[in-house]
Parts: sequence; C-alpha cells; structure tokens
Amino acid sequence: MKRIFLLILSLILISCGDNIPSGSDSDVKDLVLNICTEEIQNQLVQSAIMTELGMSPRMWNNPTYAELKKLNDENAKKVIDKVDKQLEDVDMELDAIRTLSIDEKIGKITCSAELRFSNGNKLDIQYTAQYTDDGKLYVSVYGLR
Repeated sequence: MKRIFLLILSLILISCGDNIPSGSDSDVKDLVLNICTEEIQNQLVQSAIMTELGMSPRMWNNPTYAELKKLNDENAKKVIDKVDKQLEDVDMELDAIRTLSIDEKIGKITCSAELRFSNGNKLDIQYTAQYTDDGKLYVSVYGLR
C-alpha cells in the first residue's frame, strides 16, 4: 500500500513538474514585448540626442531611456519627449511564434517570432524563456540591433 501511494505521489509530482514555459504564454510574450520596447527606446534615445541636441551620445555617456527619465534636465526632457513622440502611435505584437528548441534538462525554450509594428514593418527576433530557481520567469531577446 505504501508503494502504491509513493508511486501515485511520484506520478503527480512528475506531471506537475513541467517547468518549461511555452513561447506563446501570455507572460512570456508580455516580457518579450517589454524588452523590445525598452531596447527600441534606448536606440531612439541615441538618435534623439544627435538630432535634438546636436551632440554625440558619448558626450552623455550613452544614457538609456530609463537613465534620462530620472534626470531633472531640460535637454534630457527634450530627448525623452522626442522618443515618446516617435513611439506614441507604434504598437507591437508578436506573430508567427515558432519553437526552435526545448531543453528539458534546464527547462529552457528557444523561440523565433516576427515582431510586427502597427506601421506594417516587421523584425525577426529570437527569444529564450525559462524559470529561475526561485520560480520567476526569465526571458532574453535577440535580434533587436
């Protein structure tokens, strides 16, 4: 009787222990889109520093969007306003999500997708997703540069 109980308990734990996220899980897609938005903002910051301020981003130590947001500076505000204006009407979504590989040993999935913009442009990206040891979702995105 004790063996049957342990067998049933083991089967339950094995069936519930699938810690590999799906590439099309809403949490995974949301994190991918957040990472894409941050990277695009950072790229636009570099461009906006040159166009709005007429200087090299290196003169500002190549700041990120988040770093400029924290500054109480008129020039930083100009750059942030320019970036926000550029992204104002741009919506992004993931389309044609494809699983490239699943590593069951480490619980990691690698996917490819089209990052589609509301203006009709698209960009092919890849991303990985896995759970951390403490159960949080960890996502990395490639192909944004």
